[in-house]
Amino acid sequence: MSRLKILLKNIRKDNRFLLATAAIAFVLIVVVIAVTTAIIDSYKTARIDVLVAPKSASVKINGGNYNNGSHRVTPGVFTVVITKDGFDSYEESFSLAAGETKDLAVYLVQTDGGWDWYLTHPEDDMIMTGVGSKQADARAAEMMARYPILRILPYHDSEGTYDFSISPKFSDEKLVALSIELNSCSEYSKGIYRNEALKWLRDNGFNPNDYEIETSDICS
Repeated sequence: MSRLKILLKNIRKDNRFLLATAAIAFVLIVVVIAVTTAIIDSYKTARIDVLVAPKSASVKINGGNYNNGSHRVTPGVFTVVITKDGFDSYEESFSLAAGETKDLAVYLVQTDGGWDWYLTHPEDDMIMTGVGSKQADARAAEMMARYPILRILPYHDSEGTYDFSISPKFSDEKLVALSIELNSCSEYSKGIYRNEALKWLRDNGFNPNDYEIETSDICS
């Protein structure tokens, strides 16, 4: 065998060795990345659901960029900054524990007070509508958690012997009284209807003495 053939044979052996080594190294890198990602993800036991309008707004959470969607995060303290030219910025800080979810539903308001952007961008307008619905649901849940009696109010009894309605009365988003309206002008009937209304509250697990009660009737 000539020296040239021996040299070429050795080069081919060296190349196969280098290729095998490179392949093994590549596999090891992929495995390390996968294991590292899995370890990092295992700590992401909280979640942030982002729904922002306009969707082209810059959403930064602890300095990182986020888009609309659901994002797993490591529990901790978060600072949100949402900006877009021509719109008022939005900032919020909150904390999340393991297993908790933050519903980050926000729509930015134009700095000029108008709605031109949303009128000419139907998709953002739809997102804004969704955000408004989420905000309303969150507000309702917050109020019900603060005032559990709202789960049964307002109530109107028109099927029984007595006809009355009970509704909450608010001042600056604070429940200040329960308003009972009696469907009668007779003093005797009004007394019976009012007692029946108070009984209905007790039957549903609420003590009327815990509330300011305002009574009116159809003749008031």
